[in-house]
Amino acid sequence: MRATWTFVDFYGIKRIAGQEWLVTVELTSSHIIDVYEELIGAVRITVLNSDEFCYIQDPLDKESG
Repeated sequence: MRATWTFVDFYGIKRIAGQEWLVTVELTSSHIIDVYEELIGAVRITVLNSDEFCYIQDPLDKESG
C-alpha cells in the first residue's frame, strides 16, 4: 500500500504521504482500501527450506530511526 495523503489509518497507525507498507495477516484478515491509500501490488510469501538462505538489505525502517 502507499499513502496518497498523510492520515491515520483504520488500525490507528499514522501514515505519511508517500509511505509504503505491507498489509499482512498479523494486522488483519482482510482490508478495504481507504480513500487515502493506493494499492501498489500483491506480494507472495516466500518460504525458504532448511538448506536455503537470504540476504536482508536495509533491515531498518528509515522512518523509525
